[in-house]
This record gives sequence, structure tokens and C-alpha cells, in this order.
Amino acid sequence: MGMDTISPGEAVSYIGKHGVLFVDLREPEDYQAGHIPGAVQLDHDTLLKRREELKRYHTVILYCDRGNASLLAARELRNLPIEIRSIAYGMGGYQGPVSRSRRNRF
Repeated sequence: MGMDTISPGEAVSYIGKHGVLFVDLREPEDYQAGHIPGAVQLDHDTLLKRREELKRYHTVILYCDRGNASLLAARELRNLPIEIRSIAYGMGGYQGPVSRSRRNRF
């Protein structure tokens, strides 16, 4: 469907919505220190290997530390028949709710 960058503020409006998956591309210790509620942590290679599984969702929102790695990954997934979003500025710009829960399953 396509790929877009969204603002950190806009990303907050997607939290908890049905059919939306947040993917944290940062290191596991960064994820554990604080992540967007409901996000799963995957490294770049695992994300690409499991790309077909993403089709279960309507929208996949990727983020990293500053937005560069997630934008690159979003571009690599743009041919999937779902909405792919990358959060501009990553967690560095994010000011919404943060969870410190254990790793969510994907």
C-alpha cells in the first residue's frame, strides 16, 4: 500500500488501535528501558525474514532511536499490501506513554 513517515505525536494516536503493530528496532536493552506500549522488539534482519507475518495487520509502525533505521526498514517493506509507517525522530522525539513491560510476542 505504501510507506509514510509520521510525527511522534501522530504515533500516539495509533496506540491500542485494532490492526496496528508497533515494531521497536532498537536493541533489547533499550526496549526494556522504555518502549511504546504494545510494541514488539525485533532486529532489522528478523523483521525482514518475518515480513509475510506483518500482513496480519492493517498498519505497521516502525521506530528506532532517531528514525533513520526505521525509515530504511520501512522502505524495504513498502511493497507489502499494508500501511507501513516510520516515526520521525524515533524514540528521541517521542513524548507519549512509555512501557517498561517485558518483551511482547510477535
